[in-house]
Order: sequence, then C-alpha cells, then structure tokens
Amino acid sequence: MTKRFGIGLFGALSLLITSVASAASYTVEDFFKDPQYTQVSVSPNGKYLAAVAPAKGRQNLAIINLKDRSKSKFITGLEDQDIAWYTWAENNDRLLFGINADGAEAIAIYAVDRTGGRIKTLIDPLADWLDGSTSQLPSPNILDVLKDDPKHILVSYDERKVGSPDVYQVNVHNGGMKMVERNPGTVAGWITDHDGKIRGAFTQDKLYNEVWYRDSEEDEWQT
Repeated sequence: MTKRFGIGLFGALSLLITSVASAASYTVEDFFKDPQYTQVSVSPNGKYLAAVAPAKGRQNLAIINLKDRSKSKFITGLEDQDIAWYTWAENNDRLLFGINADGAEAIAIYAVDRTGGRIKTLIDPLADWLDGSTSQLPSPNILDVLKDDPKHILVSYDERKVGSPDVYQVNVHNGGMKMVERNPGTVAGWITDHDGKIRGAFTQDKLYNEVWYRDSEEDEWQT
C-alpha cells in the first residue's frame, strides 16, 4: 500500500510541475531582477519583520508590522547605495546596518529607529583614512548585540590604528564609545560567550597562531 501511494504521489507531482512549467513564461529580466525580500529577520519581541527590499532602484531596509500591515514602511531611502547587511539591536526599536556602494562595501556602522527616524553613523573610520592620518583602513565589526543591554553593542575596532583591534562598548543611540578590552598587540579577533562576556581570542604573528580562553573577564588568558 505504501509503495502504491508513493507512486501516485510522485505521479501527481510530476503532472503538477509539468503543467506549471508549460503555463509559465519567463524573460531574461526575470532571472536577474532583484528579489522582493532578502535577509528577513524577526524583531526580538516577535512583533515586526525587517527585510532588505528594492525601493528607488536600490536595496533598502523595510519594516513589516505583523499586526497591522498598513503600518509597514521603508525606513531607509538610499538612492545611490544599497543595504549590505543589518541586524536588530536588542531593544526592538533600533537596527544597525552597513551599506554597499556599487560593489564596494562600506566599513561604517549605522543605526536607525524602527520607525525610520534618528539615522546615526556610529563608527566611520573612512574620514581618517581619506585625510591621510592613517595608512590603514580599519574595519569595525559588531562582536555582540548584548541581549541584556539594549542600549549598547560590543564592536571590534582598531580605533588606535595600531593594526590590532580593541573591543569597545558602543551606544546604539548616540555612538558613544568606551574601550572595554585593550589589545595586547597580537589579537586578531575576539570571541564572546552567550552572556556577551569576552571569553576567547585568536592571535596571529609571523610564526604561528594561538587560541586564548579565560574562565571569566577577571581571569588571566590561557592558551
């Protein structure tokens, strides 16, 4: 009985696929146009969806209100750049994002309210690089969104321009920064635990690499 059911099911599926394929007509543009939604992500409280979607000929950031779809809206209006990535902050009202300008991904971190207001550049090292104050272009990276601290995130960033990133606590509303972990000079990347504590690191030098860990932020590093 199971075998006969399987044959019947596959036969029905084959007929369905054949009928759909024969009825559909696609153009070259259909295969290369932007998708309607990408990078869909639910808010921490489950009430909203964020997504990257086309608007004004570019990829912008949209918010979908799951309770009242009429209140859904685009919260960015980029016309010469695209949203490259985004993530929710842990407060349901603030999102962090980066942009892409015709294939060249920006290194800045921006923030915007869920309603589309208060767009803020949190970190943008490009100005120092352009004025010649540094020969390196340090790229800030979000390390942890801190589930128990809705106002801050942890960012790995070489603000001192020494070739090794420190860890900063960054305010998602005003961009205020405070160093919370200073790089001893060899750490290339940091690792946080599930509570947002800096518990791991990996180092790089000319001879070999190491992985470090510690039991708490007050303990010494172990290899």
